[in-house]
Amino acid sequence: MRFPRPCPVCNTPAEEAMLFLEESIDQALLSGFSYASRKEPEYMCHRLVRCPSCELIYASNPPEQAELAQAYHIAEYDSSEEANDAVQCYITAILPILAKLKTKTSVLEIGSGTGVFLELLKNEGFTELVGVEPSSAQ
Repeated sequence: MRFPRPCPVCNTPAEEAMLFLEESIDQALLSGFSYASRKEPEYMCHRLVRCPSCELIYASNPPEQAELAQAYHIAEYDSSEEANDAVQCYITAILPILAKLKTKTSVLEIGSGTGVFLELLKNEGFTELVGVEPSSAQ
């Protein structure tokens, strides 16, 4: 059994976190596209909580590392022309948050695909950028 974890950013104890969204995963709906970024949404998620200290929303009981590695390894990867449109949506959504940052140094993007989002973050002033694409279907 997995136990709730503290906030991965500020280490606030798990018992202080507030429920953000209850888990809703239907195993019958999982497919090779479930971990792909551009797909029809299944509206499924792990239990998400909000940290009262830093406001991070995170999975309180995330899957085991091996389970995630396998899911991403077999995930379908779709990096067609929609990638640039998607990145424009992402950057528009995140700009208000970026404006509040005191410094813009390091970025880690999990599921970076072709790296186009990292390029935009570089243009926003970040200097250390790392992208990881766990899917082998590139």
